[in-house]
Amino acid sequence: MRSRLLAASVLALAVVGPAAVAVAQQATHLDLAAVVNARRDTMKAMKDAMGELAAMIEEGQNFDAARVADLAALIELNTEKIPHQFPDGSLIPGSEAKEALWEEREEFEKTAGEATVAAKALADRSALVTEPADLERAFKDVAMSCRACHKAYRKPF
Repeated sequence: MRSRLLAASVLALAVVGPAAVAVAQQATHLDLAAVVNARRDTMKAMKDAMGELAAMIEEGQNFDAARVADLAALIELNTEKIPHQFPDGSLIPGSEAKEALWEEREEFEKTAGEATVAAKALADRSALVTEPADLERAFKDVAMSCRACHKAYRKPF
């Protein structure tokens, strides 16, 4: 009786085991896809905010100091998220990140931190000024920090 039960258990594992592994792998892939989508959403929010800021600061279109402060705060908040949105193993097909991001993790985190510092400076500065010209340097610093990180750690378009 025990040998039949053991044989049935082994057979069940042989049949169900691979399916369970496939389900676990699919769930992991879905989780990683969600991670990639979340970081895309973060980057898109910052891109949109930077575009709106560029129009107000560099082009002088409809400057609104309160809106600038809100956008700068959004960018600061999102730059703080960046290192956490690239966990190990999240380089999957469709990701725009380069392998160098994980290979040079400390440098990546340093570069992302520099973006946060620049974004904080823009946010702090935006709370004090009413003229677009007063924000040009801080805005350019944020843009340069974004470019530096993308150049090193993002695949070309």
